[in-house]
Amino acid sequence: MNLRALVVDDSLTVCSALEKLLLEKGCKVDKLFCLADVKKRIRRKLYNLVFVGCRLPDGTCLDVLNELNRLSPLTTVVILTTRWELNKAIQAVRERACEFIAKPIVPDEARIGIEAAIERARLILENEILKKETTSQLPKRLLGRSKGMRNLIETINVVAPTNVNVMIYGESGTGKELVAQEIHNKSLRSGARFVEVNCAAIPDTLIEAEFFGYEKGAFTGAVTRKIGRFELADGGSLFLDEISETSIAFQTKLLRAIEEKEFERLGGNKTIKSDVRIIASTNQNLRKLVVDGGFREDLYFRLNVFPIHIPPLRARKEDIPLLAGYFVALYSSKNSKPVKEISSEALSWMMEYDWPGNVRELENAVERAVIISTGEEITQKDIVLPQMTGAKESADFGEILPIREMEKRLILKALEKTHGRRTEAARLLGISVRTLRNKLARYEKEGIYVNKMGEVRKEKN
Repeated sequence: MNLRALVVDDSLTVCSALEKLLLEKGCKVDKLFCLADVKKRIRRKLYNLVFVGCRLPDGTCLDVLNELNRLSPLTTVVILTTRWELNKAIQAVRERACEFIAKPIVPDEARIGIEAAIERARLILENEILKKETTSQLPKRLLGRSKGMRNLIETINVVAPTNVNVMIYGESGTGKELVAQEIHNKSLRSGARFVEVNCAAIPDTLIEAEFFGYEKGAFTGAVTRKIGRFELADGGSLFLDEISETSIAFQTKLLRAIEEKEFERLGGNKTIKSDVRIIASTNQNLRKLVVDGGFREDLYFRLNVFPIHIPPLRARKEDIPLLAGYFVALYSSKNSKPVKEISSEALSWMMEYDWPGNVRELENAVERAVIISTGEEITQKDIVLPQMTGAKESADFGEILPIREMEKRLILKALEKTHGRRTEAARLLGISVRTLRNKLARYEKEGIYVNKMGEVRKEKN
């Protein structure tokens, strides 16, 4: 497990001495000599360890700490200090740093601090890897032996090492964000950041600030400078989830940033360069949106260089036993339950269902079943699917209703069941958060209001 280390000091002698000691420990080492270069580098590259001198030509170790706290909070920091700079080193240790090493560098003494820092960095890295292995969506969503999944994985392997923009098409719950992450992980940019933006979850009034950042004082409430997603992703990959939910006005600004690889923060006049690979996704027919005037054609061609289509779960039902088995093991472990398997009757029942919510719906159903189950085996009664309750719910209407009224009832019911949580309700309904917000805005014009708890009111409160 090779750690990445950055050594920052105004002395070439200090940097070279530390570089030699770190190389002995198997670290990959970069050297820098000023704050300005550090700011640029850590936006593009992640480091496990940073060794920084108290004083730099254009700043101090505290300035470096501020940048790391914002951009890379898990990085282990070691301060390089002379005895005259001890107060600043102590302040740095209080704020974030874990160790300090005395200058000039005495190899035997420095090795003690280096070994302690490496041990800490390795522990952090191992914890992150373990966390990803136990909670990451990627392995479970991309499991499958079906032809559709094999083709998908082969396509990912072909496009990942290139630098082309990718457009991922797939229904809600198929794992578009996980395919994007896998493309990044297998690309030449894997050492840099993968920055994800859920376009559907950001209001139109905030989306430009979220993407491009803003300067202090750019608008009311902008009390400090904020780095945007484009800047954070410099050198890496920027994933635009549900890109079809953005406005035409924003698409124009996005197109310029992609084409020219530069932008300005809100309230600023400095042009910022940003080299990012764009990976976008949508659950809609983007070409039809272009024809209907809902999406810019030039942006469509910029993004749709290499389209990837994820098959829905109903088209690869032979993968259900494998996925379900994985989810059983995952959630049994997470919830300390004794469940080990799914009965053949329950599995047959699951194979007959079409899973409109795809793998996400399957995961939720298995998680509920694990919680409900009282033994070592999940039975059919533990699997709660709409087919079980659909007849009763349909009968409650007592009459044939217009589609719009049916849609309204379903939306209000979903908000009631999720206690007003818009994102969760949108997932249940298989629509985007933006679409749900638009529907609710229309209902408000009709005099129907939904409060934060999902309760329907005839007046706003």
